[in-house]
Amino acid sequence: MIVMQAHRFRVGMPENSPQPPITTNIAPYACAFELALGVLALWVGWIVNQLPHASIPTASEHLLSNAYAVGWGGVAASPMLALFFLVNKLSIKPIASIRDHLDNNLLPLFTGSRLWELAAVALAAGVGEELLFRGLLQPLLASAFEPPVGVWIAFMATSVIFGLCHWLTPTYAVFATLLGLYLGGLFLWTDNLLAPITAHALYDLVALIYLVQRLRNRRARCAATHSPLPAQIDQEP
Repeated sequence: MIVMQAHRFRVGMPENSPQPPITTNIAPYACAFELALGVLALWVGWIVNQLPHASIPTASEHLLSNAYAVGWGGVAASPMLALFFLVNKLSIKPIASIRDHLDNNLLPLFTGSRLWELAAVALAAGVGEELLFRGLLQPLLASAFEPPVGVWIAFMATSVIFGLCHWLTPTYAVFATLLGLYLGGLFLWTDNLLAPITAHALYDLVALIYLVQRLRNRRARCAATHSPLPAQIDQEP
């Protein structure tokens, strides 16, 4: 994970006045990385004859079923977001540690991103990560074992790998694993990758906008009152 030290700049303030940090926009690089995961999944899938997008029918007569999958993905994002906002209100130490890591290391990288850029990152993450994890890895692992045991082994293993790949803190990894289980279950239930892609992208979009705007508001309040940013924003990671 990319870690950025907070920087500061002067905006006509006295020499010893608190100064807000420089805004940063890593959205184009984040989009490129997430889409690269999707390209990697397609390439590996072509090599091993396990196409990640095979569950998405392309014939015109399946247009309605694809629309249903997208709709179910949108509905499925609601419980994920409800859990996100509920957990975000908790003040227990493991959750506070996640917030500190996000505010220190990740969110400052997006403070200069515009809304459409955040939306592009969320969409790229939904497409790229779901092609890799639910589209390629889950069916590939399932094919290595006899059904139906293979389906459940792949379901659990893919979710754990998904959580480990999102390691920020141990608690965050557990949370990501639970989301992986949810998205994997959604894929098994709908048998269409468009459902987890939609749910994943919508979740990332709302969560990213909320968290980035929260950090922007905090910085704006500090700049307006000439008060220093909270210590955890400025400290060395």
